[in-house]
Amino acid sequence: MAALLSRIATGGQVQKFLENFSNEFGRSGVEVFTIEGRIIIHLLNNGSSRIKELLHASGSSYRGFYLAIERLKAKGVVTADIDPNDRRARLIRLNEIPEQLGLMEVQC
Repeated sequence: MAALLSRIATGGQVQKFLENFSNEFGRSGVEVFTIEGRIIIHLLNNGSSRIKELLHASGSSYRGFYLAIERLKAKGVVTADIDPNDRRARLIRLNEIPEQLGLMEVQC
């Protein structure tokens, strides 16, 4: 998340960004700073990622992680695709980021 936040200004703008981030996903029933939130933040910062990498980034148990991924998929937040470089692996990607997050409106 540090790379993402470094692209936006500090102070009140960071706070506003995090509030918007939390509120926008909260409207769809996703708590941001839960396992789901850590997965979303990792995907925002790193782009699509393999399951193993996301599991590690989420800091959760195997079962908790898979339940979180299924909840995110059911809400349309993420999509799982076959990794074109390794057909045995799955890549998880974040679907389109809601415009209401205001990432493009924040001036650096």
